[in-house]
Amino acid sequence: MIGAFGWFAVVHYGGGKSWIVKQSVVAGVIGFLAASVVLAAGGRGMMAKVASVIAALMAIVVGKALVVALIDADPGAVPAHDVRAWIGFFASHAFNVIDALFAAIAVTGAAIRFILARP
Repeated sequence: MIGAFGWFAVVHYGGGKSWIVKQSVVAGVIGFLAASVVLAAGGRGMMAKVASVIAALMAIVVGKALVVALIDADPGAVPAHDVRAWIGFFASHAFNVIDALFAAIAVTGAAIRFILARP
């Protein structure tokens, strides 16, 4: 969840100048920290690596959901009780082509942390 708030903060407060660099760095840090948490818990195998990658990607998705819900959504644009409308609104406003790059950078950050953890 900390990664999600980090993603929200960099999107909301990062500004328009060099935004791709800022978001790329945060994506890498999210992946690195997700792997660090798994390593600190004693995870070393393939499932630990998969869990850290899933955690990093989920942090970015939840961060994007916060951006859409708190910044992009106009009050009253989507009824609060209609879950299907919110999912459609999120799917149409949250993801761009560049987000695949951020996902790859998050996975790379997790991989780097696991490589650095080798004895």
